[in-house]
Amino acid sequence: MVGEKKSLHPAFTVTNIKTLIPILLDIKQDEHSSWFFLFELHLQAHNLVFLIHGSATRTDLDATTVKHLDSLCRQWMFSTMAKGFMLTVLKSGKTAKGIWDHLKKLFQDNKGIRAATLEIKFVNLKFTECNGVDDYCDKLKLFSDRLSDLDFPMNDKRLVTQLVNGLTEEYNTVASFIQQSMPSFDSARSQLRTEEIRRSQQTLSSTPTTLAAAASPVHRNNQRQNRPNSNRRGPRPPSHGNDWTQNPAAQPPLLPTSSMHQTTQPTPGYARQPSYPPYWPPYWHVPPFPYSTAPAWQPRRPH
Repeated sequence: MVGEKKSLHPAFTVTNIKTLIPILLDIKQDEHSSWFFLFELHLQAHNLVFLIHGSATRTDLDATTVKHLDSLCRQWMFSTMAKGFMLTVLKSGKTAKGIWDHLKKLFQDNKGIRAATLEIKFVNLKFTECNGVDDYCDKLKLFSDRLSDLDFPMNDKRLVTQLVNGLTEEYNTVASFIQQSMPSFDSARSQLRTEEIRRSQQTLSSTPTTLAAAASPVHRNNQRQNRPNSNRRGPRPPSHGNDWTQNPAAQPPLLPTSSMHQTTQPTPGYARQPSYPPYWPPYWHVPPFPYSTAPAWQPRRPH
């Protein structure tokens, strides 16, 4: 008779552990709490928690199968570690429980220094450093969870207080409501998200109105009227060819010259000038007594 065929354990059907545990464990990063949580959750889904907790072995599994599952668990650990860190802990234990305990010890040493560093990052986090309300709240919650993993738990009121302290002046109204009611962290996050959506809708609705006002003729006329007086200019006089304001060389002389005495025709390019006689007339037509009737400077006429 043919012996009874053994069924394959579901853990052996996992082909890519990185899709189930997307976090790489690294001593230089502070994401070890998430890695421990996801890895333990994965073992619970396959009834393999006894491999790392040291509990009693399941009675439905023989020794050979347990040995193979233990080797598979260690392969999962090494596959989800950074390369440099993996080489450090590669031979730290011969069983999955030995490697698990070694990892716990590495990440739980110097809890005070790690907690102090996370506390500084938590307090100094500002809303302007994030990409919105969700990103801001996620980072605060992540710092809170890491502090709890280092045996420095943080209550919900402290988390909400820090949430309000890091906001900008644009959220002063909703921040005052949160401080007065002191809701849970999830409720405060929902209120901030609602305010963010409302502000974004106001911005979208005001943009077309502003563009239309800028393009209207009334707006352009108002801009012209609001210009400073120094920019205003009066009407320009008509331009002429002999305009001395544009051509200083065309300015007429202040005193008559000899050329003006010899011709009576206007010079091209100049304004029309009065003609002068070849001699100067007397100042008095009939000089007063006792002066003579002919001034000395009057030229004599031939008889």
